[in-house]
Amino acid sequence: MPIPRDQFDKGLDETRYQILKFLTARPDDAFEINEVASTIYNWGPPTDFGIALLQGLASVFSIGMALDDLARQGLVDKKTIDGKTYYSIRRR
Repeated sequence: MPIPRDQFDKGLDETRYQILKFLTARPDDAFEINEVASTIYNWGPPTDFGIALLQGLASVFSIGMALDDLARQGLVDKKTIDGKTYYSIRRR
C-alpha cells in the first residue's frame, strides 16, 4: 500500500504521520496527549469499560512516546504549563 511522499521523506510510521497531520491542521492550538490520542484513535463510546480503559491507557502511552519522539526530531514543540504538558506543530 502506498504512503504519501512527505511521510516517506520524513521516515514516519503511520501513528507519527497522523499526529503531524492533526497538529499541522491546527497550527494555532496546543494539545495534551489525551486530546491527540482521542483524535488519532477516534474513540467512540466504550462498549466494555475495562477493555476500553486498558486500550485507552495503552493508546495514550503510545501517543505520548510518539509525541516526545517528534519533539526530539524538531517537528513538534513541547511545553509544560501549569503542570500540564502540551504539544503543537513546530512553526517554521
